[in-house]
Amino acid sequence: MGWSIPAGIGTSFAAPDRKCMVITGDGCMLMQGMELSTASKYHRNILFIVFNNASYAASYFNNKDNRADLTKIPNYDWCQLAKGLGVNSFCVNSPEQLQECLAGIMQQNAPFLIEIKCDSQHATPNKEYNGRIKTLPLV
Repeated sequence: MGWSIPAGIGTSFAAPDRKCMVITGDGCMLMQGMELSTASKYHRNILFIVFNNASYAASYFNNKDNRADLTKIPNYDWCQLAKGLGVNSFCVNSPEQLQECLAGIMQQNAPFLIEIKCDSQHATPNKEYNGRIKTLPLV
């Protein structure tokens, strides 16, 4: 958990002529979110997408018998954190809002964070990913 943020920053150094996209959850942002300051300091061309469902969703869906309070986290304002670390940001509440802002953000050559507010009722795609990786290996 949390590896995608520093991995995206490293990838942006390896391919500086390309935009990098990091898709992560709010639980992972709690672990590595301060690394947004590195993306800002070095002007990395990264789009950070944060799904904010106020929970450790992977843990919740993989361990349904756990107490719910073990997987809930506060509904943090990730846009506020990003702005405080020098990264512009925008919050969306619907697929339509995301579509409206995405094209302009993709044209920027700077770090940017989009926070997507969502509920915790939809499962993470772990089972689908595991099934696909068996039939379509990456290497």
